[in-house]
Amino acid sequence: MRKGSALPFFCLISLFLICFFFGQTACVHLKAPAAVNVILKKEGLDFTGKKVAIPDFSVPEHGAGLGVSFADILQSILMERAVFAETSRDLPVVWTHPGETLESRFGGLAEAAEQRGFDFILIGEVERLFYGGLEDTTLDLKLRLIDVRTKKDFFVARHKAVSTTKDQSYPLDTKLTTPADSPRMLAEKTLRQIVDCMF
Repeated sequence: MRKGSALPFFCLISLFLICFFFGQTACVHLKAPAAVNVILKKEGLDFTGKKVAIPDFSVPEHGAGLGVSFADILQSILMERAVFAETSRDLPVVWTHPGETLESRFGGLAEAAEQRGFDFILIGEVERLFYGGLEDTTLDLKLRLIDVRTKKDFFVARHKAVSTTKDQSYPLDTKLTTPADSPRMLAEKTLRQIVDCMF
């Protein structure tokens, strides 16, 4: 009698553990990406016939070289969408001016863009970047679309993206991992999400 009653109990425990572990895995896989934080967006904008310049992104010191790559990625995305009549990277920028504030830097960039005949400038700032190979990749990125004549923002958005390494398909706490996205891969995904909100 005791043996017969123990079997259903064992089955119930097993079923509970299976549902618990696989339920956690399913939740991880179905988890929605973090939303883009749109700080400012002017509605009803028409960019037909307009030209935009994209300088190198501002990046932390340990991300040297990524500022160029991220700006190139953004240019490719905008050219795919054919939002502007011209999307150019022809705007040489030096981001290191001692004592310069961000606002004065943006003003200088806008003036340089206006002198070259652009209507807008799209500035990218990487406020936080972490990549450790088998550690999570974290990218906190901000985009600003500025009218070069008025120096006013038309669009400002921030997005914090994280690419994790843990293999969620394995239920136990082990060291089995898969490499997180590289900063460039994560930047492309993040920039596409922001552009989707922008236009």
